[in-house]
Amino acid sequence: FGGVIGAFTAIVIPVLLIKYGMEKSDASATFGRVTGMAMPLLMAPTTLTGALSVVLIPEIATIKHDDKSAMSARIDGSINFAIIIAALFTILYIPLGKEITTFVFKDEFSGVYLSNVALMLYPLGLNQISTSILNSMGLEKKSFFNYAVGAAILMILALPKYVGIYAVAIGGAAGSVISSFLNLNALNKKARILDNPKKTALAILLSFPLVALTCLLKNLLFFKIPPFFAIAISGGIPMLLYLAACVAFKIFDVTRFYKTTRKKSLKKRDKSKE
Repeated sequence: FGGVIGAFTAIVIPVLLIKYGMEKSDASATFGRVTGMAMPLLMAPTTLTGALSVVLIPEIATIKHDDKSAMSARIDGSINFAIIIAALFTILYIPLGKEITTFVFKDEFSGVYLSNVALMLYPLGLNQISTSILNSMGLEKKSFFNYAVGAAILMILALPKYVGIYAVAIGGAAGSVISSFLNLNALNKKARILDNPKKTALAILLSFPLVALTCLLKNLLFFKIPPFFAIAISGGIPMLLYLAACVAFKIFDVTRFYKTTRKKSLKKRDKSKE
C-alpha cells in the first residue's frame, strides 16, 4: 500500500505543480530535489525507531494481556523513545538543514525544505512506533485501517495549488497525525497509555531551547572552521545535552533499555552458536 502512495505522489504532485504555473523542467527538478535529497534525510530517524521496534516490541508481545500496568509502562517507554529520536533530529535539522544538504549534496533548496518540515518528525515517529505496537498485539487489521485513513488524508491534502512542493510534507504530516491518533486510541483501549503525559510533553519542549543553542553555535562556528566540523560541533553538543536532560528528568530509562538490548543481543549470539 505504501508503494501506491509513493506512486501517487510521484505522478500527481509534479503534474499539479505544472498545472498551477511551474515550468515542466522546474517541477521535475524541484520534486526530485525534495524526494531525492530532503526526504531521505527526513526519514533517517525512522531507521532508529525501526531498530527500537525490533528490540522492544517483542517484549510487549510477551506481556500477558491482563497485566495492563506492565504493558502500559512498556508502551509508554517506546512512545517516549520515538519522541526522543524525533527531537534529536529536530534539533539538528531545523537550524542546520541548509548547511547539511549544501555539504552533502551541494544544494541549498533541499536543506531549506528540510528545515521547514522537520517538525513532522514527531507525528512520523509516533505513527511508526504505534503501528508496530499494534501489530505486535495482533491488531494488524486495525493498524492497516488506520494507515489507510492517514494515506487518504495525504491524498486529499496534496494541494500544490496553495503550498507548492510543501504539499508532500503537509499531506504526509497530516496523515501521520490522524493515523497516530487512531493508533493511540486503539492502544488506550487495550492498556492505559501515556499515564504520565508530562514526560512526553517535556521530551518535546526540551528540544526547543536546544534548537536555539544549535542556531547560536552555528552562527559562531560557520565560516571559521571547516563545514563538517561546524555541523558536527554545533549539532552534536545540543543533541548530547538533550539526551542528558532526558536522563536527568527520567524521561527515558537508560538502565532498562541497556538490559533489554543486551538481552536481545545475547539471544542472537546464542542462536548463532546453535
